[in-house]
Amino acid sequence: MDSQKPPQRPIDDHDEDSPIAKLCDGICAHGGKEGFSLIHLGSDGHVRAQSNRGWEDVMNVPLEMVPSLVRRLASLAQLNADITTSQQEGLARFLVNGQQFDIRVTVRRPQSGGQDVLIEYLHAAA
Repeated sequence: MDSQKPPQRPIDDHDEDSPIAKLCDGICAHGGKEGFSLIHLGSDGHVRAQSNRGWEDVMNVPLEMVPSLVRRLASLAQLNADITTSQQEGLARFLVNGQQFDIRVTVRRPQSGGQDVLIEYLHAAA
């Protein structure tokens, strides 16, 4: 008898219940709740945030999740996630506890390789 394992959900599955979607939403929501002005996701998975208190380490994302997280953030800002060789910038809006936030998402290609992302909190939308 040949037992088959159920297929595993790919790490970059972008439905709203996927691990990448939840991680992305959590990072953006955390920044909104904490009053951060900027979040930086490095190509090494290091997530830092800037506020009026200075830069803070937020978390480290597993390296295998970074490309999928970059694609998810690019998609939210209506960027072409297939472009990996040049900088792109776009806008997105999301809700945290009923409060709307506008963010600017910048996807860059640093000299060290890979891609990194800057999430800038612009203002609370009216």
